[in-house]
Amino acid sequence: MTFNVRFDLNQVPERQSDDTSLDGEQPWSARKWKIADTILLYEPDIVGLQVRKEPLHHQVLDLAELLSADYVWVGCGRKDGKEDGEYAPIFYKRQFLSEANFKTIWLSETPDKPGSVGWDADQARIATVVTFDVKTDNGQKQIQVINTHFDNKGEKARKESAGLLLKELSATQLPMVVMGDLNSEEDSEPYLELTSHQYTNSHKSTGIRIEQLNRKSAVEEAKRSGMPIRVPGHGIALPTHNQFRPHKLDPKNLQPIGQQHGFKDARYELQTRLEGFPGFSGPYGHQNTFTSFGAPGEDPPSVIDYILLGNGVKATKFAVLENRYDDKLYISDHRPVMATVSF
Repeated sequence: MTFNVRFDLNQVPERQSDDTSLDGEQPWSARKWKIADTILLYEPDIVGLQVRKEPLHHQVLDLAELLSADYVWVGCGRKDGKEDGEYAPIFYKRQFLSEANFKTIWLSETPDKPGSVGWDADQARIATVVTFDVKTDNGQKQIQVINTHFDNKGEKARKESAGLLLKELSATQLPMVVMGDLNSEEDSEPYLELTSHQYTNSHKSTGIRIEQLNRKSAVEEAKRSGMPIRVPGHGIALPTHNQFRPHKLDPKNLQPIGQQHGFKDARYELQTRLEGFPGFSGPYGHQNTFTSFGAPGEDPPSVIDYILLGNGVKATKFAVLENRYDDKLYISDHRPVMATVSF
């Protein structure tokens, strides 16, 4: 799970004595409980958190206390590499995971220098890189996880930050997952560079996906029953069978097994029923990951939070979850994004 939980305004809710409204942005003291509840409800093994500004150290400590029964965390402040400044902490379940090694890289020309500000960025930005030992029924295996938060103002900084993450990918043979708030939409240079330009116009609406699923289901039923079945669009599914014909598999279209040169977006790489996998029919929940707090003049909803997959990692579930229910409390101005992966 990746979740931008927003910084603490240190404010007291402005409401009259008889007003119990929770509209708009509420202080951390109100939001932290629901953020922790969200994590405890969905029980992700790994959670990457981000915020936009300081302070954050006490926010990390608050969540560490609320999640202490199941989770431990790793990370540091971006200003000094200790406790000062924004964190990009990674919380993980101690029952299934243990930390093999951990480092912080600064998204700058000097990635090993604490507090360094890169290119045209407004402030220092970091990525938390953790290699986990994962307990399995057959022993253990390793995966590398990166949690990051790109700068919201520096266009060059975001593009160069993408390049730093690609260097991390090329430097390891381990399965890798990158998650975070990239402050970059799907048509932006940083996202396109990270994903090797492979998802241009790839989004399928729910309506299109459902129509394709119904058509596929009708074709499969026709094969089983031997009877033609009507499908959406007034078509007919005939009881035919798939056959492999000579030269049907063109070697030019086969992907060689080896080092992956770009990340895959878990949203679009999700293994669904449409592709013949059991499980989800498609990505679950919302499309947009950033919502704002609903005030006039705030930035419009957009997709800027991602879970990206590196070497040998596949997504079996993907969801953009809710950040506001009918109590009207926005627990953050971002929605949590969650994926189940295999490797």
